[in-house]
Amino acid sequence: METPVVFLDIDGVIVVKRLVRRTVRILRTPPSRMGVISSTAVANLNALAARSGATFVVSSTWRAADDCLDKLDRMGVQVPYHQDWRTDADGPCRGAEIARWLKAHGEPTYCVLDDFTAGEGLPHDRLVLVNYKIGLSALDTQRALALLANATVRK
Repeated sequence: METPVVFLDIDGVIVVKRLVRRTVRILRTPPSRMGVISSTAVANLNALAARSGATFVVSSTWRAADDCLDKLDRMGVQVPYHQDWRTDADGPCRGAEIARWLKAHGEPTYCVLDDFTAGEGLPHDRLVLVNYKIGLSALDTQRALALLANATVRK
């Protein structure tokens, strides 16, 4: 049986936006630079990895950093990464980048964890849309597990 794949966005999934308006007013910092690691979301992500047997591919903008996996490790993320652990950054949107990765790797069963729609090129029934204010919830984790368990539903 093939190993399923989880495409992981980071901001909004495990780094959540809390108290953004107040913090922005105080620090005068753009909201995109504000966020906190949700220990609950990290625990849910780790549980997803343990229960699904999936490998993870980083589709977040964080993928551009060479120390991305080290940062995730320091955040408590304990998931197995695919050997080709990140999507390309060739655009035009995240959905197209994921679609290219899937095509290059035999189109395995997958789901996408993201806090907004991934763009053109992916069916929305493979997307677990996460609330950016709370991060990956137990309900999101259950939805992802269901998508990964259903090997007959594919792109």
